[in-house]
Order: sequence, then C-alpha cells, then structure tokens
Amino acid sequence: MTTAWKGGEESAGIVPVRPVPAPNLLRGRALARAWFWTVTAAEFMGFAVPACVGALTTDAHPAVVLPSLVAAGAVEGTMLGLGQAAVLGRALPGLRRRRWVAATACAAAIAYLIGLLPSTFAAVWSGWPPCSWSSRWSSAPPCWHPSARPNG
Repeated sequence: MTTAWKGGEESAGIVPVRPVPAPNLLRGRALARAWFWTVTAAEFMGFAVPACVGALTTDAHPAVVLPSLVAAGAVEGTMLGLGQAAVLGRALPGLRRRRWVAATACAAAIAYLIGLLPSTFAAVWSGWPPCSWSSRWSSAPPCWHPSARPNG
C-alpha cells in the first residue's frame, strides 16, 4: 500500500491511498451480446404494456385511447431505457442513467402520440377536400392554390 500526504507537509498524518482499479468495461462482442439480449428482453417486457392497453381500449372513445396509449408508450420507453442504461452503464461509466431512461421514455411517448394522430383524427381529416396533383396551377397540389380553399 502506498502512502501520500493529505493536505501537504503541514498535515499531521499520513493517509493510505489505494489505487483505483480499472473499470471492467464492456467492449466488442461482449458489448454487442449484452446489448442484444438485455435490450431485446427489456423491449419485449415494455411492449407488453401498450399491447395490453391497446387490447383493453379497443372500443373506447379516442379521448380515453390516446392518453392511455401515450402513457403506456412512456412505460415501454422506461423499460427499454432501463435495459439500455444497464448495458451502456457498463460500457460508458459517465452515462447518466436516469437521464437516459427519462429521455427514452419521453421519446417513446412522443412517438406513440405521433403514431396515433392519423387514426385518432381520421374522422376529422377525412372531411377535408381531396388534394391531387395537377398541372393546372403549376406543380403545386390544387389544395395549395388560393382558389382551392373554401373561403379563397
């Protein structure tokens, strides 16, 4: 064991200093294998939540389905983020695991929201006038031309 002065020569005592062991970081095939199995299991468990919520809210009103599935997507993202952080934390010691999990959960919730918009608002959007390509007003679709607007 080596010794070092704590506080310089004016200090009254000698404090033992233990060398910091090199971290056992995941690299190469070990990293790829750990990533594949851990993240696959985390995603499988995480996706079970929105799958169950989707099955339970099949006939529900969109005001119930949308927030339920977005919340379930956040749970899926949390599970996925936990799996990713477990592996990445062993490969990148400086990784802030809580931030990683929170960012993954938020990204999943946003992805679910974007993915649900077409089906949630299909009744509204299906009432819009069709937009087809025409050379009548240049290369822009007719619905972009001022005369194609209802009040224009």
